[in-house]
Amino acid sequence: MKSFKLNRRTFLRGAGYTLALPTLDAMLDSRGFLHGVAHAQGKSPVRLVIFHFPHGVVPAVWTPSTTGKSFTFTPTMKPLEPHRDKLNIISGLEGTPAKMGNIGGAHSRGLNALATGMSAIQSGAGGPSMDQVLGSELGGATRFRAVVACNEQPGNADDKATTAHANNMSWSAAGRFVPAERNPAELFKKLFSGGVPMPPPGGPPPADTTAAQRSILDHVKGDVTALSSRLGSGDRARLDDYLTGLRELERQLDSSSMPLPTSCTPGSSPTSSLSRDQRARAFIKIFVTAMQCDLTRYVSFALSNAFDNTVYSDLGMNQHHHEISHRGSDADLNKHITHYHGLLAYMLDLMKAVPETGGTNMIDNSIVYFTSEMMQGVHSFERIPVVLAGRAGGRIQTGQHLTFPAGTSICRLLFTIMQAAGSKVTKFGMNGDAVLNGILV
Repeated sequence: MKSFKLNRRTFLRGAGYTLALPTLDAMLDSRGFLHGVAHAQGKSPVRLVIFHFPHGVVPAVWTPSTTGKSFTFTPTMKPLEPHRDKLNIISGLEGTPAKMGNIGGAHSRGLNALATGMSAIQSGAGGPSMDQVLGSELGGATRFRAVVACNEQPGNADDKATTAHANNMSWSAAGRFVPAERNPAELFKKLFSGGVPMPPPGGPPPADTTAAQRSILDHVKGDVTALSSRLGSGDRARLDDYLTGLRELERQLDSSSMPLPTSCTPGSSPTSSLSRDQRARAFIKIFVTAMQCDLTRYVSFALSNAFDNTVYSDLGMNQHHHEISHRGSDADLNKHITHYHGLLAYMLDLMKAVPETGGTNMIDNSIVYFTSEMMQGVHSFERIPVVLAGRAGGRIQTGQHLTFPAGTSICRLLFTIMQAAGSKVTKFGMNGDAVLNGILV
């Protein structure tokens, strides 16, 4: 019997919905390459995740005391220890905001420059961010050139003229931000479903008024059954695991757990709700699944706007994070930092569990740029904290702590990341025109 071949761009369909598939053996040829998809040397595509956490670190506590491969993880980095061989700790780089004028507040300017490497201008960031440049240059093979999300609703800026600066990290051009999706349930719908078609104007209502309320997986059940009957046992198990994970994520993102419209007057409180941490983890799960399905290769995710004014009671806090970063105790700030490293570790756990061609996993074929808008909440930009995870398909050497001389621009790191991701740009940011030593293979 001739083996069943499946095109990488196959989608499950039903009732107007489309659902992407993970990589299955039926999509691979005898060399382990995807049918109908050209990757250099047969490797999986390189992805980039820009992952922001707010208000910096306590440098004396965060920075490892030794460099090279024998470094010791500091207490706030302990969640990352299982992924030691897949990441680099980078310290000593000078942030672009140090060269800025007085447009907006320091946190806002830092958020604008985090992935652009450009000083702010009156209308926002001074240039495009890495995710948008890569999406425009290399993202044409995926349904979404780039995905942008933030785990906080838009907040206030230092003044009304700089609201865009304070609430956006992804920019398509100077002064032109890319709106972030701030609701994981909505992002799930946008990425994994084409949606139920609306009736024509003046037409009859849908016969099944509950159609939009049913699980996306229920809509594509017929296609799932037909496809499963043609797959081998390994692919059937892989497909079942994928669909089970999607259903669980969809359950977590049920509309009952989303904020109600301001015009709604509920009779009673919802029976469940997503905490800030649960929302962040839901976003992360969505990103990894979207990259697994090759719906996108470039993600920008901010854990907050420029000012994180949340009180993390689950961490034992009674002050909001921004206040702690200025006038709180180092011990409290370190609890926040450890928590954020735990979220990064959660993403790396999920990525490690996704097998890819040549015996690799998603971390091996990705770059995760994890950093803050400043070195410390008291508006210091001299030594920006960076964790750079992933091997970019073998282009990045990992498992080390690298520190750089004072005055070394972080734009050189951004340029290095762009080179590792496959971009042809010859300069990035204000002065990123040479790669940093010790990162690229």
